[in-house]
Amino acid sequence: MKQVEAEFTLFVRDGNWTSVRTALKQNWKNNKLELLTEQETFLERFLVDPYYLPNKESIDLLTEMAIHTSKMWNDGQTLNIYFMDGTNENKEQVKLYASEWCNHCSLKFNFNSSLDNSDIRISFMQQGCWSYIGTDCKANEVINKPTMNFGWLGQLTTDNEKKGIILHEFGHALGLIHEHQSPAIKIDWAYSYVYMYYATFYNWTIQDVNWNVFHEFTTSTIKNTPIDVNSIMAYHIPPEFTTNNIQFPKNLVLSDIDKQTIGQFYK
Repeated sequence: MKQVEAEFTLFVRDGNWTSVRTALKQNWKNNKLELLTEQETFLERFLVDPYYLPNKESIDLLTEMAIHTSKMWNDGQTLNIYFMDGTNENKEQVKLYASEWCNHCSLKFNFNSSLDNSDIRISFMQQGCWSYIGTDCKANEVINKPTMNFGWLGQLTTDNEKKGIILHEFGHALGLIHEHQSPAIKIDWAYSYVYMYYATFYNWTIQDVNWNVFHEFTTSTIKNTPIDVNSIMAYHIPPEFTTNNIQFPKNLVLSDIDKQTIGQFYK
């Protein structure tokens, strides 16, 4: 079987309050909960004072928010992007292909950012291809560190393959998850085979596979559309990966639903 190109999706940490603080500081609309006045007062202090110690009720609120908070940027925002390394050829390919997202939404990319002012930081020197999700790129844990990586971009043989992986990772940086992890679809996974596959070809741990392949988001966590097997955010899923004959093709371009969705997210 032809090897499936795969990439990590990185989160600051599952359930980390820092991720909540970062998302709310970037865009208050990332909050998906109905808040009481006293809860809003607590959150306002929590956002500006990282050393503020919450009481038990506030801890419960933060724990719930860690589940429900999305990680979208502001409508119309210009995202500052900094290349930490890489050849001129690689940088130009990223600029060319990533900018296609901006044709379908209100976001803009500034590829001439300094390190200090950057929202997204790109490397080509780390292992694998991956990106942090949305506003997680601004968390203190990753300040002055790469938030996106194209470790094997140079190993891809065609421009279309390079375009596909660049669009995919920038989709994550804009706040999108993997399409196959949407609650709109129920996949019966061939667990043993998938674990074996990713361990053999990518040296992934069970935790890596659980988070990037098997983990299913809930409707309270994300905005989701009807499942789009042609989405750039979908992994290639061959028939061997499932027991209910669900397959996802290898997608290298934005689908019509990708374009519509990003336009709805960023008006």
